[in-house]
Amino acid sequence: MDPTTRIAAVNLDWDNMRAHDLFTIFNSFLKPLPKKGEVPPPPPGKLLHVKIYPSEFGKERMALEDAAGPGGGIFKSNPKEKKDKSAKRTQRITIAKDESEDEDEEEDEDEDEEDEEEGESDDEEEEEGSEDEDEEEDDEKERAKGTDELSDDGLDPIADDLEIMDDISEAGSDDVDMEQLRQYQLQRLRYYYAIATFSTVEAAQLVHDELNGTEFERTANILDLSYVPEDMEFAEDEVQ
Repeated sequence: MDPTTRIAAVNLDWDNMRAHDLFTIFNSFLKPLPKKGEVPPPPPGKLLHVKIYPSEFGKERMALEDAAGPGGGIFKSNPKEKKDKSAKRTQRITIAKDESEDEDEEEDEDEDEEDEEEGESDDEEEEEGSEDEDEEEDDEKERAKGTDELSDDGLDPIADDLEIMDDISEAGSDDVDMEQLRQYQLQRLRYYYAIATFSTVEAAQLVHDELNGTEFERTANILDLSYVPEDMEFAEDEVQ
């Protein structure tokens, strides 16, 4: 394509690249370095502005990410399965709490009945007292048993340990498909593109010829530049 006054820059790290970064590097090549004892030549033109726009590919992918989250397959575990497991764990804890509360209510009812029968006779009181002691011992055993099964906060310690191990696994690299992650990162380079507009074709051509295919300031970003037709229009309301 013949040179024009506009240059597109694509396939860059748009999470860290900004329009002013490109403006600075492009503009620096429009200032010729003076030779010793000579007047520097005038620049071939000016860099008017640099704007970054979302690509059609990027808009589609970002819309999907808003609905389903980023990555689309970079995680090996299924988030729905994790939610189901968490819901089952919560249900299990709730049932355990309900059973514990039912036992407490039964104990209160037994104690009330025993209090009503205490005034009948001394012998009956002694017998009931003995029965109360036996029941209290049983209750203590039941509570001790419940303590083994449930912690003070009503949670299952064994299930808690498993959940913590799951969280650690989910946070680690073993739960991420590294190949899918790499593909996702490469695709993100296509989410945006930059358009640099110059005052003259000569200025755009100078920057294109000097920088196309070079690394941007040791950032591993290779400048992929191409000319843009003069009649191509861009939606200004989508400028990043």
